[in-house]
Amino acid sequence: MHDPLTIEQLYKSKRVTDEQLDAAVTNFLNDPEPGARPLAEGIAIDVCAIMAANPHAREVLAARNSSEAQMRVAVRTAILLAWPAWSVDAAASQEVGATSPATEHHMPRRERQGRPEDPAIDDQ
Repeated sequence: MHDPLTIEQLYKSKRVTDEQLDAAVTNFLNDPEPGARPLAEGIAIDVCAIMAANPHAREVLAARNSSEAQMRVAVRTAILLAWPAWSVDAAASQEVGATSPATEHHMPRRERQGRPEDPAIDDQ
């Protein structure tokens, strides 16, 4: 199995558009609810999980003096650096409520620890 592509790689390959990224940023800033949301055909992201894994973006959003433009750029950059929660390849095998390996990249280490199916735990 190959590594999933980042959102940036999907964007460069034109599977994700500027309009879709802008909509994801706007949706997050207007309604920061956790959970996977569709980004493009066969691609979903959990922006709350992405933000939890990106300290710089969290700092920009928490700063009182951050402009809306700075917040939008921080969220967009965090999204571009992230992996999708599911894709066409993974959607068929993903169970409802299950966490995919790609989603776990967004989780803080402490939330991933203790999962028996996580091979990274044995290497720590």
